[in-house]
Amino acid sequence: MKTEYSITGDSVIGGRYEQQDEFIIFSHGYQQVLAVMDGHGHGGKQVAIGIRDRVFKSVNEIKKSTTLQSLRKLICDLSHDIIDDSGSTLSIVVAQSKTALVGTIGDSPVLIKGRGGKLFVSEIHNARSNLAERVAAETRGERYVGGYMYSEGGEHGIQLTRAIGDTWAGFISYEPFMASVPLDKDSWALVCTDGLIDATQPWQSLPLALGWVIEQLDAGKEASELLVNRPAKSDNATAVVYHIKSEKE
Repeated sequence: MKTEYSITGDSVIGGRYEQQDEFIIFSHGYQQVLAVMDGHGHGGKQVAIGIRDRVFKSVNEIKKSTTLQSLRKLICDLSHDIIDDSGSTLSIVVAQSKTALVGTIGDSPVLIKGRGGKLFVSEIHNARSNLAERVAAETRGERYVGGYMYSEGGEHGIQLTRAIGDTWAGFISYEPFMASVPLDKDSWALVCTDGLIDATQPWQSLPLALGWVIEQLDAGKEASELLVNRPAKSDNATAVVYHIKSEKE
């Protein structure tokens, strides 16, 4: 069975002083790899670029098909190797013929219309939107004030509870969220930064709040169209969209 598909990706800069988002689209055998990184901090752009280049190199070095285990190892190795006070999110989807492998760390969401129309939404590792993440960070001895997590005695806060880099923040977890999502001929996948989807709203309610995104993806809209139609335009935004077009013998 041969799967025909389309992939589009685009970025726009909002009201920020520089674009710190990066994205990847490439094929590896019969797999399609889509990923976004959202850098933050004074060196966030360089961290995001470093992750982008490492993902491209590492996935292409995997001789066999990517597995959930090898994808998790890639993200964990990145988290271990990148030592920087700035940081970045990483959300990656490896679309295979019948399955999408998902790995995320940070608050760049992944939405997938899976087999039978079932909607998948990845975890959001943001203290404002995910109470469980906030509580877990607080149990590591940190404090939550005004939407930000602070290290004990620290002056600088961050919304993220998981990321790559951010070595100054003792509460940051480097454990990725992993999932495997079954696909069918009507499936699509969206990997994006929180400039497209506001990560400060409760992530459990995202399917209800994202009606406009789901509607446009069901209509076959491309990444650039989602960015033009996004409700809030103050932040940088990046989107990568994967649509299954048909399946042939």
